[in-house]
Amino acid sequence: MWVGKFDFRKQLPLALRILKATNNTVFHLDIYGSGNEVQVLEAHNLAKSLNIEQLITWHGNQPNNIVMEAMRKAHIFLFTSISEDTSTVVLEAVSNQLPVVCFDACGMGYVINEKVGKKKYPFPIRKQSINDFAKVLNELENDRNLLKEMAKNCKKRQQELSWNRKAQQMIELYKQTIQ
Repeated sequence: MWVGKFDFRKQLPLALRILKATNNTVFHLDIYGSGNEVQVLEAHNLAKSLNIEQLITWHGNQPNNIVMEAMRKAHIFLFTSISEDTSTVVLEAVSNQLPVVCFDACGMGYVINEKVGKKKYPFPIRKQSINDFAKVLNELENDRNLLKEMAKNCKKRQQELSWNRKAQQMIELYKQTIQ
């Protein structure tokens, strides 16, 4: 599953090239989101030129509840963004027990750990990123037990990242400071 705007920072073309590089017709990429007319046309044309149209469903912009339901049904969240602070959509994926594959950048390095996903070092050579992500996707496809374990671990990670947990951590810091 991939979610976002079809703009440069979200890197949908990278996601499409990763799908192609898996060379695995078992994968099906559900794409939620859209862009302007030119961005949509470019994305569809790239999928066609890569000969992967049959592996993609273009859902367009959907209400949040539809995207959340789709996350609960998906197996992997592919997050290819290269310019984010801490994206809400990644936290939403974790809260829906959806393992994430992303760059180790843009705040995701903190949110995603090896228990709930896989991260690649930020922005190496484009071809290398494509191959690295494709390799990870194929590894997770071949190790469904690991994928299921990551999904289960998302619940604990969600609790670790919750506002209640952050409040508890702040209280502890205040207590240490006062003493």
